[in-house]
Formats: sequence, structure tokens, C-alpha cells
Amino acid sequence: MSPAQIEALLYELCVVLGFCLPTKEHLRFQSEPPADVDAFTDAVIRADGLDPYADIPLHLRRDVRARVAKHCRAAEDEFYNQRMRDDQNLA
Repeated sequence: MSPAQIEALLYELCVVLGFCLPTKEHLRFQSEPPADVDAFTDAVIRADGLDPYADIPLHLRRDVRARVAKHCRAAEDEFYNQRMRDDQNLA
């Protein structure tokens, strides 16, 4: 995900689900985002000071994961569509 896409995801997690990360963690996600949906989900929850498997209800972890997955899919779609446009411009 691009920094702008990560920013949009972190904003949504904060506003909708209440996972508002400290500035230091927010910047870390921008520069070194976790590699996959589950790692990103767990990292957000940990950055908020919680254990993703013990401190929050399962439905809340699932809500965080679903939003992370939605943003990752959108980023992949955007990347793919850009590649298709680039390939068409080369032809």
C-alpha cells in the first residue's frame, strides 16, 4: 500500500473503530507497513496497547481485519489497473 492508502486505512480504523495510534506508531506504519493482512491487523491492535488475541473481543479483531483486508484489496486493484494502463500505453 502507498502512504496515502495507509493513511486512509489508519484514519478509518481510528474514526470508525477507535484504534487511534500514537504519532510514533502512525509514522512507523507509513514507513514500514506490515507485510500482510493478519500482520497489519495484529500490529494495529498491539500499537494501541492491546493483545490481539486476549484483550479485545473476537468480533472487534475481525472488524479491524476486515477493514485492513478491504484496503489491501483496493490497493492491489489500483496497482493492477495501473499496470494494465501502462501496458496499454506501451502497445
